[in-house]
Amino acid sequence: MPDPRYAIKPNSNFEMLNQLLWLLINFGIVNTEIIEILDRTLTDLHPNLAKKHAHFTKKLEMDFLNEHIFPGNTNNGHPISYATLFSLTENSKEEQELYIQDFRNFIKYYLGSETFDLDKAVEEIRGQRDPRGYKGNVHSNKDLLVKI
Repeated sequence: MPDPRYAIKPNSNFEMLNQLLWLLINFGIVNTEIIEILDRTLTDLHPNLAKKHAHFTKKLEMDFLNEHIFPGNTNNGHPISYATLFSLTENSKEEQELYIQDFRNFIKYYLGSETFDLDKAVEEIRGQRDPRGYKGNVHSNKDLLVKI
């Protein structure tokens, strides 16, 4: 498998991966169920972001709703949207880069597997993390796209 080519800005990488995801859905290559599976996988891979989300959600509930607060480190036991999780990485470039690697590796894993096992996917994707590999594959935006 060729090395990935990452943009300088993690937000650009997120946008490109998100576009790829929706192109795969729109062309009927994958079903929309991939979104929920992606949410679950990235929530499991990034428990620190899930905790940050739970803390933020609890604060909002206390400040604005004053309702019952559900325990746990996820969104009331439900996976957190992959886009919401990424938005919680905004203060850490290293966290953004790790998240982008995981998002990319999820798509690669999903397309290459006949059946999806969440625990196996999380374990395999976690094993593919390589912060040095990310930094070694960053290219300027003009060098990103391969010409045919």
